[in-house]
Amino acid sequence: MPSFISQKTVRTGNAENFRVIIFDKRTVGMLRYIPTVRLSRNESADFVPAKTDGEVFFTMARNKNPEETVNRILDTAYRLFLEKGYEYTSIQDIINNLGGLSKGAIYHHFKSKEDILEAVTNRITEQSNRMLAGVRDRKDLNGKEKLEAIFRESINRPVQDEIFAMAPSFHNNAKLMLSMVNDAVKQVAPNYILPIIEEGIADGSIVTDYPAQLAELIIFVANVWMNPMNFGDTQEEAFGKFMVFQQMLEGFGLDIVDEKMLGRLQELAAIYQKKK
Repeated sequence: MPSFISQKTVRTGNAENFRVIIFDKRTVGMLRYIPTVRLSRNESADFVPAKTDGEVFFTMARNKNPEETVNRILDTAYRLFLEKGYEYTSIQDIINNLGGLSKGAIYHHFKSKEDILEAVTNRITEQSNRMLAGVRDRKDLNGKEKLEAIFRESINRPVQDEIFAMAPSFHNNAKLMLSMVNDAVKQVAPNYILPIIEEGIADGSIVTDYPAQLAELIIFVANVWMNPMNFGDTQEEAFGKFMVFQQMLEGFGLDIVDEKMLGRLQELAAIYQKKK
């Protein structure tokens, strides 16, 4: 019987990583190996052990649709995060629900469960950014009204219930926390909130000498500081932050958070606490 000797990962040119498996056939003292295989950018491959006529060899399973594999992984992970909560879902749980997809296939695309969560939240962020762009580009509202519309639409989106139901704990994960802060300050603030504030200054509905800093402050407080998933806030603590946020905005002449919004924020905090 041939026996396994070694396994290594190599890269050639623009090809994807793949494995070369070497084994020997001791009965004749010779080495046999899987030759180097070049893959195009849109292919991935796994070597799969097979056995026939008493001899072991390896076949290569090609996947010409890696995006389809990634989507399967993310769809399954998203569903499990909702059902069980992020903290209570393991990589093995995801594998068990992928209908035969191997652990190797998952780790080919994601290094860890954290990476899967980041990809899931990036999907949601893309949807959110489309909403933000839609409000920013409206022609029937002034700057102040656009800010109010953004907050109302953001918290009332049905996907928010799902996000809070996943109940991931970001405060113990510096990587995810930093990613959230960077997205808020480096992406959302300059691309969506700042143009609205500048429009509000021009039309007279917003007054500030520091529009860029105000944009960063508003989105940082709303997306990071007020998010109970970042600090594990209780419902009472979350409500206190909501009230401070409302008072802060009113100090800038932005009375854009009403009682309905505060009620909705409390509802989301309750969903998080229930699933936590």
